[in-house]
Amino acid sequence: MSFTKKDYNQLLHKLHSLSDEKYKVFNKRLIPGAGDLIGVRIPRLHNLARAILRSDGKGFLLTAKNSTFEEKMLQGFVIAGMELSENERFEYIEGFVRKIDNWALCDLFCSALRFKDTQLPAFRQFINSYFSSPHEYEVRFAVVALIDFFIKDEYINDTINTLPKVSHCGYYAKMAVAWALSVCFVKYREITLQILPSIEDPFLRKKTVSKICDSYRVSAEDKKHLKTLL
Repeated sequence: MSFTKKDYNQLLHKLHSLSDEKYKVFNKRLIPGAGDLIGVRIPRLHNLARAILRSDGKGFLLTAKNSTFEEKMLQGFVIAGMELSENERFEYIEGFVRKIDNWALCDLFCSALRFKDTQLPAFRQFINSYFSSPHEYEVRFAVVALIDFFIKDEYINDTINTLPKVSHCGYYAKMAVAWALSVCFVKYREITLQILPSIEDPFLRKKTVSKICDSYRVSAEDKKHLKTLL
């Protein structure tokens, strides 16, 4: 079944019928740069994406517009759920990453992606160029992808060596790195503790320590020690 412009107009009508005004107002404050918001909760977007995938995912992506946050988020969820060859998948991901203009679009897309263990080396290679991108949210995409897929035994050395080298000055890029390092600390305390003193950026070091100290899985002794690094 092909996805037509009529189908897309019906989808837009459905999106607006699912609008929650309080949620919309909340998200306007929470997501700077999100642009126009309809106010549809994420589980409902996932449900709509599943319905699109049962119909015609590729046809939807050819028809889809970027007028609202929800329309773009639906594209991300559909891409994450489609059965594709490796090359096709990376092409769709690359196209979507160019559309990311806020942290929520980035993080929700990354969390929706699924890879088998055998597919991870190729995905790690794919994201590599994004770490040095001049675009803040392309950098954040790569860092959040590390969090979601590469803080594990097979990749931790690569991940922990990559993160301090991310140099984009954007707030949301830096905050992603701080978040990633905090997750590394919780899961791989010793190796992360070794590299924290080498972080030269005072803002990044402060935010990393802050995020680590926010974790209930970090001991009081470690939190006290980390604060000496500030």
